[in-house]
Amino acid sequence: NVMADYIDNVSTKMKGYTFDSDPEVSNKYVKTFVNPKTGDVAVAYRGTVDWLKQDGAANITNTVGLTKFRQMIADEFDVDVRSEKAKLLKTTNENILKKYPGKVSLTAGHSQGGHDATQSKKAYFKEAESIVFMPAPGGEVKKGEGRMWTTPNDIVSIKGKAYSMFSQNFEMKHISSTVGDGPISSHLSDNFANKVPTQETGFTGQTDESGIQLQELADRSELTNVSESQTVNERTPLVVTEN
Repeated sequence: NVMADYIDNVSTKMKGYTFDSDPEVSNKYVKTFVNPKTGDVAVAYRGTVDWLKQDGAANITNTVGLTKFRQMIADEFDVDVRSEKAKLLKTTNENILKKYPGKVSLTAGHSQGGHDATQSKKAYFKEAESIVFMPAPGGEVKKGEGRMWTTPNDIVSIKGKAYSMFSQNFEMKHISSTVGDGPISSHLSDNFANKVPTQETGFTGQTDESGIQLQELADRSELTNVSESQTVNERTPLVVTEN
């Protein structure tokens, strides 16, 4: 599997991270990576894949605040009306916190995964940084707590763009779209990804939800030398994930 080989080479061999395949801390929505040398843990959250199922419903409930409301109902009144995805995310985050207390230094995600990454940081991993790409509403990250990236024509991250425009507490970084300028193509995580190598040609065009954004972020961060503090740059572990 070419993608698996790429992930293994970049995450493990180049950056020193290993994938924790324990189903208690990794599943189809969440992937957990550990650096054995430093003890740092990075958690990646998947963006939307199934529009007509759990992901699609979450896009709506997250945006209108229903996900948080349902969680409050469950906590306060012991009446559980949460979605299966919301239940699994909560359980997985709790398991990660229990297995790696105080070790999570990064949460990351694209689109809906950006929302989940930021909300998970706030609720479970307060000392972690959040790096999010075209974050869905609720995934906005304040300066000093992480970084946000988007493309000029992306509409999913419009709330983050507005925050960045009107509040000094937020800053949304922009890169040019490499996939296309349409409402769908400009939102793809492929815009942050290097071309994926193949056995036949050595490289291919970008692929849907390729999930290699964090490696590209490292390259772009070093080149642009943005105004974040050195602490942010030094603490940010780099992980490559496959959605």
